[in-house]
Amino acid sequence: ETNREWSKPSLQKQMKEAVHKVWSATVIQTSTSSELFETDFKPGGTAMVVCEDHWISKIVEKGEDPWGLGRWSWLLFAGKGKRKVLFVDGYQVCKTTAASAGEMTAYKQQYNILRKRIDGVIDPRKQNILDMQSWLMVYILAGVEVVLYLDGNEDSTTKIGKWQEVPAFNKENTLLVTNMTVH
Repeated sequence: ETNREWSKPSLQKQMKEAVHKVWSATVIQTSTSSELFETDFKPGGTAMVVCEDHWISKIVEKGEDPWGLGRWSWLLFAGKGKRKVLFVDGYQVCKTTAASAGEMTAYKQQYNILRKRIDGVIDPRKQNILDMQSWLMVYILAGVEVVLYLDGNEDSTTKIGKWQEVPAFNKENTLLVTNMTVH
């Protein structure tokens, strides 16, 4: 969570200048919700920075959450042969409700945007997972490998060092189960 209003060109420029003080060749990809803030501070958002020519030359596409909710940034790298790897940096809002979330929070930004698009119960956390799954499915079915970095806003105090099973994913009747270690 970067907490920046990345739609402001001045903040993009500031980030680029700060990174270029250390690395001359960089690619920066940010995400922010489509709700505009007048201040530079804006809860939520993500940013990815790739440095040095070797890695930059392998980037074939980049972007952000296509729904305009600022939940993830992504970079697609070309590897040897036809191999492609998608790196995704995601942010999941905190567990709360629309009634208890502050007006300026990332939760409320996403809730307000979703309220204009969806009828019924609105749950930004659940919608994030559903949207990310459907978005990633396109890449997975195309044979792209995925590396997901996620600030999930989950309590991991009882999970540190233990294997956590990620829910199963069904790809044309193929069950894929992935495990991760929480650190």
